[in-house]
Amino acid sequence: MRVYNVVGQLVTTLTDNMLEAGHYKYQFNGNNLASGIYFYKIEMGKYVSIKKMMLLK
Repeated sequence: MRVYNVVGQLVTTLTDNMLEAGHYKYQFNGNNLASGIYFYKIEMGKYVSIKKMMLLK
């Protein structure tokens, strides 16, 4: 899972590992980031999901 800023720059990578099927939780620490809109991208084989999130401080 990767996090990008609104202009598409990679901000952080939460995990880059291949995982078995199941449920997982990750904590995103945005202390060093400004408030604003960010996107997270999840890739699973050919499946790609990009979702928007808002960071408020």
